[in-house]
Amino acid sequence: MLNKLVILLLLLYSYILFSQVLYDLWVLLKIKKNISATNLDKASLSTRMINRVRKNVMSKVLLIYPELYRSPFVSSSVVAVLKKQFELFPPLGILYIGRSLLDAGYEVEAIDFNSTSYNEAILLRLLSEKDAVGITTNSFNLRGVDRLISDIRKAKPHIRIVIGGPDVTLHPRVIEGSDLSIAGEAEKTAPAIFARFSSGIS
Repeated sequence: MLNKLVILLLLLYSYILFSQVLYDLWVLLKIKKNISATNLDKASLSTRMINRVRKNVMSKVLLIYPELYRSPFVSSSVVAVLKKQFELFPPLGILYIGRSLLDAGYEVEAIDFNSTSYNEAILLRLLSEKDAVGITTNSFNLRGVDRLISDIRKAKPHIRIVIGGPDVTLHPRVIEGSDLSIAGEAEKTAPAIFARFSSGIS
């Protein structure tokens, strides 16, 4: 009976997760279709500023996909199974952003804390010599985001923290403790935003 209940909960949680992913994809596709050149201009800087980063400042950026946390309605063993499944699907969002930052001249490191166990020692090593951090949010990792921001601020109080992903796209806001949130396709705007930080513009 217990095994059947666990299987039922797993199927229910998988359905919820799959529905959320489909909805997030739909929203991002809608944003991609409707976003205007005017909005992109507001979020971006000149090519000259990005070239300044290439020539003079090799900024180092850490991109993080936070750990998923247990739902009140699902056991930790079920979440462990789901996390195992996530290891098969790398977080493409931060990889796209990483590629755009590399093309703009940044040094980039990315980590998924669902495939790598999270602890502060690993975070401290990753933060070493980094100038900025980018964190992806969704409905299932908000607790992980809050914990990350808190630990990052303890380790490096003045480092720049930028938040992106489906959650801040659907509900635009600045997450407490961060410097900035990016709604929509961050791979288009991230290089200019990090260039702004590198140039000392707040």
